[in-house]
Amino acid sequence: MTANEKLEHARRIAAELGIPLDGMDRLAFSLRVTARLLSVSHSQVEKLVARGELSAFRVGRSVRVEVVELVAFMDRNRKHRNDAEKVSVRARAIALIEGPR
Repeated sequence: MTANEKLEHARRIAAELGIPLDGMDRLAFSLRVTARLLSVSHSQVEKLVARGELSAFRVGRSVRVEVVELVAFMDRNRKHRNDAEKVSVRARAIALIEGPR
């Protein structure tokens, strides 16, 4: 699966969850961009990553958050979802991003 196909899968998942990702052309975001998308401060995103509430990975000295992880985080933190839906949406998001092998 190409990077563009993975990004399209992430956009589709985000649309299902009601999270607009139009115009996004990346599979992962910096912490500053992630903060902007969440409408919180950069330091708040750093705390979320440090506590393990938001998954991230390191590229050299930079830290990045994958689109699928950001979508899953936003879904986990919606107040109207029950625990079973939270897990299934994340699993579905990962399955769509990874695609058939």
